[in-house]
Amino acid sequence: MLNESPIVAPNKYWLTNDNALAAYAFARLGQLEMSATLQSSLQRYGHDSNGLIEAVWGLPVSFPPYAARQEMLSKVVTDEIWQEFHDGGPRLEDWAEYSDLGFLGALNEYQQGHIAESLAIFSNTLAQFDGVGFHDKAFNSLYATYKLALALYAGATIHAPIPNGDQLLKILGTMQTADGGFTTDYRDLDTPEGDANTETTAFALLAQSAYGCVPVFFSYMPMVSSPP
Repeated sequence: MLNESPIVAPNKYWLTNDNALAAYAFARLGQLEMSATLQSSLQRYGHDSNGLIEAVWGLPVSFPPYAARQEMLSKVVTDEIWQEFHDGGPRLEDWAEYSDLGFLGALNEYQQGHIAESLAIFSNTLAQFDGVGFHDKAFNSLYATYKLALALYAGATIHAPIPNGDQLLKILGTMQTADGGFTTDYRDLDTPEGDANTETTAFALLAQSAYGCVPVFFSYMPMVSSPP
């Protein structure tokens, strides 16, 4: 499996979102052997979805989504296997104020044939972009790189107009590190912060592919893989 990140969390492995997203991204990009390897690991632990992230690959989910519940499933020496669930408890009634949930909501509506609703949600969510990043309810002086990627992926998937798509793609590209991964956060257009991680990189690869670019892997994905 792929760990969360090479520096910040090298011994932490998330089934979802990280490895499920990476498996889907590899499959979309024709890297079928790597995708199958990750899917095998996910099946071994019995979790390849979580009640929310599967909206990315076309399965309907309950909306408004449930708040996240995180659970460590196993630990071997220093390696930890974690899973995030969205399967009960309080619902995120303010989901529209979070750009990631907005884009997932747009995907969810589109996949159920609610095209007008999907396009409206996407447009409203895209308006949270302030020229640098998505300044949503979760913003705390750092922008989340994966939200750029999710905007591009969702827009391309639901065939929505993305007037600032090239700008989003350019900013996303500046967050790619020398080894091919994508930095998790950034303070401004010139200041990436934090480590590259698997979730952000998987979203970025999906976005580049969906938006019509050729993703560049370099060595990032193989470099962070390690069997727990």
